[in-house]
Amino acid sequence: MVRLLCVLLLCTPTTAFAGAWPRAQGEGFVSTTFEFAESDKTITFYGEWGWSETVTIGFDAYVKEDADEATLLFFARRQLGQSGPHVWALGGGVGVTARRHAPFYFSSDEDRVRGAFLRLSAHYGLGLPNGWFAVDASYDFGREVYWSDGSSEGVTRRKLDATYGHKLMDAVAAIGQVHTYDDTRSEAIKLVLGLAWTPGGKAGRTTYESALQRDIENDENAIKIGLWRRF
Repeated sequence: MVRLLCVLLLCTPTTAFAGAWPRAQGEGFVSTTFEFAESDKTITFYGEWGWSETVTIGFDAYVKEDADEATLLFFARRQLGQSGPHVWALGGGVGVTARRHAPFYFSSDEDRVRGAFLRLSAHYGLGLPNGWFAVDASYDFGREVYWSDGSSEGVTRRKLDATYGHKLMDAVAAIGQVHTYDDTRSEAIKLVLGLAWTPGGKAGRTTYESALQRDIENDENAIKIGLWRRF
């Protein structure tokens, strides 16, 4: 049951975390998710592997097509403890990012920006009879360098996600999430409502995801389609 919940928790690729529940030792997971928003299209690639019974390692990468932006993060997460249905974990990671300073259609090579950052994260999970509840928080800090003049600046990013999942039947779960973040350049408050379907139920290893997203802060809608695979 716990393993299935870990898979379903990955319905939101923007956070990319499986929450406080660790991946089972020797078990892996990969996903690809497409987000079609009114202003941009984003592709997210995520993977993780159970290093031990309490430590999970992985990567999280995304590319924004119209904004010409990409980020790659390598992370590790360790479960701190469990008391009944309550689970806690801490994580950390290192990442790199690349983007254009100006809009893509007005930019040249001189507009390129490169950066590196560190991430600290904290996770809480609550197992419920027919679902789960999770809270994930992270803080990124690093520097970006502007190729045009060699100048640099410090950048930060804060995220806080709350997720509730409810198992509708053996192979289908409904998932709702509030996703918030703010960084040096932007901020957002997003509401997500989706379904995750795993043919074969608990024995299935492939999950299909579809979700609707509403960005309240930026008045924008999006559709998400994802494919997940356990191995």
